[in-house]
Amino acid sequence: MGTSGTTTPPPTGGGSNNIVVRARGTNGTENIRLTVGGTQVGTWTLGTAMQNYSATTSATGGINVEYTNDATNRDVQVDYITVNGSTRQAENQSTNTGVYLNGACGGANSEWLNCNGYIGFGNAAPTAGRLGTGSLAPEAATQKTQVGQTQVFPNPSPSGSFLVQLPAGPAQLTVRNSKGRIVRQLAAAGPAAVPVQLDQQPGLYYLQVTSDAESTVTRLAVE
Repeated sequence: MGTSGTTTPPPTGGGSNNIVVRARGTNGTENIRLTVGGTQVGTWTLGTAMQNYSATTSATGGINVEYTNDATNRDVQVDYITVNGSTRQAENQSTNTGVYLNGACGGANSEWLNCNGYIGFGNAAPTAGRLGTGSLAPEAATQKTQVGQTQVFPNPSPSGSFLVQLPAGPAQLTVRNSKGRIVRQLAAAGPAAVPVQLDQQPGLYYLQVTSDAESTVTRLAVE
């Protein structure tokens, strides 16, 4: 289990923001810190199971969840954060400097921090444009999932068979398991419904679709 670490006392001033980070490490020794407007408001050592890590602060500005002690066999998965009860999913964020994609660190729309870096979650004051799905339930709870221009159905799938509706143009499809390991990879071209078969154990997987138009990550559920 992870330890709570230390939390920096909030700066003085009116108002407060309650921020909860839901995350885990693959090794159980990964360290993350939470900053708001450049001010550190929380530091934690993660466990290997998803847990909630909370901080309350009067700081305002951009919210970053940063991975700080990258090493071999260490990775961080951030599921989401909540800001005053409103949920912002990690895979919906356009800034991720720590995900490892295409042979380098940095990208977008991913829950993973494979390198030292951070996911930017927008500003501390929640606005309609900054909220994630508004629900703690995973996307996989619906029969059809759409992220960007990519649609996946059925989702969840009892057999591990999915159809991925792609926008026009070439695309690279990569499926990772909950530990970040690649279990399926293929190239395709849209517009088309591309079959993806996962002969894997039941659980959550992560489909990354990279095209000229966008890079998205969608949760896949195998029942």
